[in-house]
Amino acid sequence: MPEEYAPVPQVSLVGKPVVADDTAPIRTDGGEPDEFWGDIPEAHRHFTPRYLLNGFPKSGLHLVSNMMRPISDPMKAGQFHGTPWVGTFSGHSWTTNWVVPELVLYRIGRLRPGCYLKGHLGYTPDIERFLWYSGVAQVFIFRDLRDVAVSQAHHVLSEKKAFMHPEKELYQGMASFDDVLEAIIVGTDKYPGVLERWELYAPWLQCPWVLKMRFDDMVENRADCAGRILRYGVERTAAIVGFTVEDAGPLFDELREEMAEASREVKFSPTFRAGKTGSWKDAFTERHKRLFKETDKGGWLVKLGFADNPDW
Repeated sequence: MPEEYAPVPQVSLVGKPVVADDTAPIRTDGGEPDEFWGDIPEAHRHFTPRYLLNGFPKSGLHLVSNMMRPISDPMKAGQFHGTPWVGTFSGHSWTTNWVVPELVLYRIGRLRPGCYLKGHLGYTPDIERFLWYSGVAQVFIFRDLRDVAVSQAHHVLSEKKAFMHPEKELYQGMASFDDVLEAIIVGTDKYPGVLERWELYAPWLQCPWVLKMRFDDMVENRADCAGRILRYGVERTAAIVGFTVEDAGPLFDELREEMAEASREVKFSPTFRAGKTGSWKDAFTERHKRLFKETDKGGWLVKLGFADNPDW
């Protein structure tokens, strides 16, 4: 991958650049009007996306970040920014305590073309506006919250350093996995339950410009999902200068397949554990089911399409 620019698909662009005058020619053969680019060197005439990969903890960020490897680099470290990571909640995203918003926006603002940030960002109107006006392409991944609860329970029991939590010993001192899973579902005195925390992320699903991806779909239809992410990023970036994407060339299909294959390389994901769907069916007892239904006051399993009715 080049130092400055990730590969992008060959696209046919249509529409008028918003800064050009009425006489600027609009080409549909993949070329660009010279009046728009002016003296900008050819090497800089790219529609290279800046991606933000966002999701609730243990919803599958490992999958989408692996998928990005053929087309995008992790954002390099810089001031106040040691890793390609950004989050809105303290305690490694296990709390509902918001961090200083200036730090979140500063990190997002450093995002370069051809790079991505990943993280756990709750929704606020200010963050949404900042992302929108910055032209960032946000991919929001979500998952069956029952599977999320099981994955979070395994997370806090893991001895691996990459599986971060402020107080693993709180859970590791519990008598059984069933007790840990219950604590994840309903919460503890210091750490809210999975549904309470999820509701601070859920409003991203209502943002029409954000690309929403179901973890199940990404597991079962990797190439199709990769194509959606790739096209979305280019469309989002081209729209900044008034273009729309009409069609894609052969490089698009090639990159889509590379992305699908890269998503299977779990060795690049330090927090990967199993990556399965439906694991809650083996882990939930009748008590867990009852507690989950009691705490799911927003009816999220039905809203997200993971249950037909509240009586699952």
